[in-house]
Amino acid sequence: MHTGKLALVLGLALVATSLSHATTFSTVGDQNSEITDFGSGNTNTYGETFVAPGGDLTSFTFYFDGIGTTDVTAEVYAWSGSLFGGSFPQGTTGTALFSAPVTITSNSLTVNTGDVPLTTGDDYIALLTNPDNNNYAYWEIDFSAHPAGSGGGGFNYNNGPAAGTYDDRDWGTLEYTATFADAATPEPSSLILLVSGVLGLAGFASRRVAC
Repeated sequence: MHTGKLALVLGLALVATSLSHATTFSTVGDQNSEITDFGSGNTNTYGETFVAPGGDLTSFTFYFDGIGTTDVTAEVYAWSGSLFGGSFPQGTTGTALFSAPVTITSNSLTVNTGDVPLTTGDDYIALLTNPDNNNYAYWEIDFSAHPAGSGGGGFNYNNGPAAGTYDDRDWGTLEYTATFADAATPEPSSLILLVSGVLGLAGFASRRVAC
């Protein structure tokens, strides 16, 4: 009976592990230009909108071409209106779903958000806000169509605080990645295998008890 229980636990753990996976959006390598300046007196907030694929947002990364160290705020908001701009008004809605101080020290910044729950199919924006005068110039940006499979959104910016209405431009996409943790629905064959294993192990355990 002890062996049967152990096999059952191991089998369930194995199936549960095999059903989980991650989704990643990426526009890396598609950029063909740069945009500047980032900071007080110029553009305070740069961000990338996307359509949630399902699962929790675990991290996002932005890419730069600049020098120095810059303290910024990383945030995630729900989004309303055009994902690409060009159809005023559009902007963040509600309070920040995630907010944390971070520091740019190299040509990329990865923000680990933990697990930010998002609603599948809804629109969101991941962004950085620089409230100071220490500009971090030249973000990588693509002025052409958004590449397939990278979230369905685009570059948006704000010359004021992160929350609010964003400037009405349609400039393509920033170079970025975003990763989502997702628990997939098991396929029918997996369910059949799981049920068969459970029933078989249960029968084995009951025979051991009867003996």
